[in-house]
Amino acid sequence: AQNDNCTFSVCHPELAKGLENSSPAAQNDNFTFSVCHPELAKGLENSSPAAQNDNCTLHNDACPLPKHICEMIIETDKNSESLWEKIETLPVVLCHKDFWITNIIYTDEKIFLLDWDTTGFGYLGEDVAQLISDDIDAEKMHEYCRACVPAYLKGFNEHSGIPQVNDLHLRDRIIMSLGYRYVENYKFAETEEERETSLNLLQKIYEL
Repeated sequence: AQNDNCTFSVCHPELAKGLENSSPAAQNDNFTFSVCHPELAKGLENSSPAAQNDNCTLHNDACPLPKHICEMIIETDKNSESLWEKIETLPVVLCHKDFWITNIIYTDEKIFLLDWDTTGFGYLGEDVAQLISDDIDAEKMHEYCRACVPAYLKGFNEHSGIPQVNDLHLRDRIIMSLGYRYVENYKFAETEEERETSLNLLQKIYEL
């Protein structure tokens, strides 16, 4: 975190307390962005010396990302405390926590989940948020959201015995958990195709 050219901070209260500068890519000398859970970094906004670099932050007009994408990330960071307050009203449930397409098998009209070694408790919707946004074809994100979220809520509301839930705050959760990764991937992409893929994913998240 003392690197004088760049700081990349992604903080989740349960998974990464105090985590800062966790990515090797964060050593790049031209980009800074921060994502902070309110309990870990209240009021923190580009506070490191690196963030003072005048041509590399999301807050600066020179940022290579489209302005509306920068504003999406900045607003999420700015309002993270109120967003987490909403998420924390959701039921705490058992979550797979590695819920993406390579760990799901459909055979003989049955669905099987693999790789349960990261299983733990989390707020309702964590798994489905990951499923519709993590390492997928950007063009399918909205399709997955329309198909998976209602089915997920229907099953939960019918079988959990917990009061009905209608809003999982998915867009905010996806931005906080995965949006920043795509910003990093965009910045440090080695090819134009990789850069375009990350930008498309960010655009689809914006449109959710």
